[in-house]
Amino acid sequence: MIPFLLNKSVKRLVCKQWFSRFFLFFLFAVTAFSAKAEWQSVHSFEKEWLVYQPSWKAFLPYISTRHFNDKSKSVLIHPSDFPKAYLKIEASQNYTLFINGVYCQKISAGAFIRMNLDSIGRKHPSADKFVVTFYGDELNGLPQKVFIEQNLDKGTESILSSFGLKIREGAGVNNFFAFAMISLLALLGFLYSFFPKYFQSYFRYSDWFSWEIKDVVIAKMPFAFPNLVVIFILSLVTAYLAYFNGLLQNLHQPLNLGSSKTEIFSEAFLFIGSKTIFAFVLFALRFVMYQLFCTLFKLDNLASIHFFKSIQTNIQFFTLLIFSVLIYSVYMGPGFINNLNWIRTAVDFYFLFRTIYFFIVFKKHFKFNPLSLIAYLVIIEGQVLLFGLRELIFPEFM
Repeated sequence: MIPFLLNKSVKRLVCKQWFSRFFLFFLFAVTAFSAKAEWQSVHSFEKEWLVYQPSWKAFLPYISTRHFNDKSKSVLIHPSDFPKAYLKIEASQNYTLFINGVYCQKISAGAFIRMNLDSIGRKHPSADKFVVTFYGDELNGLPQKVFIEQNLDKGTESILSSFGLKIREGAGVNNFFAFAMISLLALLGFLYSFFPKYFQSYFRYSDWFSWEIKDVVIAKMPFAFPNLVVIFILSLVTAYLAYFNGLLQNLHQPLNLGSSKTEIFSEAFLFIGSKTIFAFVLFALRFVMYQLFCTLFKLDNLASIHFFKSIQTNIQFFTLLIFSVLIYSVYMGPGFINNLNWIRTAVDFYFLFRTIYFFIVFKKHFKFNPLSLIAYLVIIEGQVLLFGLRELIFPEFM
């Protein structure tokens, strides 16, 4: 028996080593793939600056002897002339930026900004051109270091470089995903190394097809430390998705845009941290809600199982979702399409399918009244679909 146990232990150790190597290989593979970014200036605006004249109700060419002290200067851009290009701004002083006369954002001195021209064009579909206006109380002469750039390769900047001590140039969405991927891989590696049984239990995708309830012992200890680690990872994943949604909806600035590096990171970590804490508390309180409604509908012993299956299905779906979006964004580079409609659809479909899945599994393993079980799931899962995680990730649609 001893040789058999030793052989089994060795196999488990080898398996764990291979799994750990997979995380490292995945990280360095994406890093190597994404280290191809090369930006090149393709257009400058030295002789194309305009000044708006209210009396003429038109833009006139900038003349230094007449318009030097004007507080606003503008440029006219045709996005179709520069496909997959970006407007690069290195602010030498404080500016307020307007696009087609509509307020866009404030830019502090020393800030670096790269704006996707295709994205701006999609926000103004009725026009084949748009006017970018720089306004500043201390603006004398022309804004400096304003160019149009293109990324010659399809990759993004090095993930490790963007995760370093200083922010490198590149798309804010890609910098955010670099940080998100490294932190999630580290947490998943920690869970697998120290709590392999819990890792295998929560990431056993075959449960979707076997329609069985396993790991009852784990389910009966919902607030054991390994379970809390899993809930924390799930909370962090939802916070990352919420922040990414905010980037694309312009609810806050990306990691490499804005007034200063300190303010940018402070805003990002404050948002992600608060969302993570809120999601963690929300997931923990769900167990109390399950107990309350299970008692009300006389569904004995279901609360702990439902809580376990809820966390298991959520962490399987949302980790798969964020890594899929992450890999796609790295593959597309700065040309990543800023569109979350398909993600919202996937989230809604997941919750609807999960409700049916829960009904089949619970009905199979418990002798409950089907009508009571249906009423319970409609109320509990309906709350999740209409509020809950959907509210955390897509608050602007509620």
